[in-house]
Amino acid sequence: ILDKFFNFAARILGKLPDKN
Repeated sequence: ILDKFFNFAARILGKLPDKN
């Protein structure tokens, strides 16, 4: 279950810019 969420978050994080 968390795998899907993790994959989604990883995709968004990778798409997001280098702005923390």
